[in-house]
Amino acid sequence: MRRRIRPLFALLSLLALAPACTKSDAPGTVDKPAPEAQAPAPEAAPAPAPVAQAPAAPADAAATVTTSAPPEIEVLDAGQEPREPLRVKVQAGQRETMIMVMTMGMGMDMGGLGGMPFTKMPPIEMKMDLHITSVSDTGDFRYEFNLAGVDIKDAPGTMPELREAMKGAMAGMVGLSGHSVVSNRGEVREAGFKVPPNATPQVKQTLDGMQQSIQQIAIPFPEEAVGVGARWKVTSKLAQVNGIALNQESTYEIVERDGDTLKMKTAIVQSAPPQQIKAPGMPATASVFLESMASSGDGQTAFDLNKVVPVEGNMSLGSKMAMNVDAGGQKQSMSMKMDLDLGIRSN
Repeated sequence: MRRRIRPLFALLSLLALAPACTKSDAPGTVDKPAPEAQAPAPEAAPAPAPVAQAPAAPADAAATVTTSAPPEIEVLDAGQEPREPLRVKVQAGQRETMIMVMTMGMGMDMGGLGGMPFTKMPPIEMKMDLHITSVSDTGDFRYEFNLAGVDIKDAPGTMPELREAMKGAMAGMVGLSGHSVVSNRGEVREAGFKVPPNATPQVKQTLDGMQQSIQQIAIPFPEEAVGVGARWKVTSKLAQVNGIALNQESTYEIVERDGDTLKMKTAIVQSAPPQQIKAPGMPATASVFLESMASSGDGQTAFDLNKVVPVEGNMSLGSKMAMNVDAGGQKQSMSMKMDLDLGIRSN
């Protein structure tokens, strides 16, 4: 039984690469394959939302498109005077480069069958080029992006074989491209993305998670004018890339402001009810039932309202899950602990 279940460890490890990377599943969300002759691609940084007329996306049969209803935003404290509405102000033709570094640690326990001791993976560094292609009269804008490079960084205590294996797997990520339509309030309205044709199913999962990680570090702004010390809460229902439906509550606070430059603090809490996990790539004979999941984390972001990519941002999340695994009729309880550190900066 141990031999049959072990391959599932590897699969779950890959599906867990982005434990906090999720996609909005609020009413109005649509996920559908794009027509063969037409297709958009994904998103990548702090961006915005309510309705924008986006130009037709480039043709591509392998893209997906999502449109999302805005999350629920509640102002808890409007902050000090002077107060101003927070709005992103970018220009068509503007180009930016984003560097994202993702470090994950994970451990699993399967009772009498052993498991995997908590292991910290080497950092994955990704470089993305962004191009703002249009801005509407209301300030909503569309940008396109391309994953220009991926590198597995060396880290103390990392096994050379693990680093080399990750290098080979992540090489298939280069070439990811896409677009996002966002509002000047930092809410993603539409996103489409295309994965490289030679990417494996596992790498496709990672690419999807990475794209949504970027959305996670984006900050939806309230409609109301706010000042330093302002706090607001954003409530969302999310559908994780590994098949988990969960609830997320994020709280934001402005700690400094100098003109269009802001520094903010973020706190995130996630929870998920018991559910069957329907993860793409799961063997036909295997199934996983989630008994419980809880995640929490915090971070800081500094950004310029005249840019899409944060000047600098970081987010750390810890997650614990309890599951029941059924591998071809052989059942086993399983627990998993994951930590994710995500850093983004402009370059």
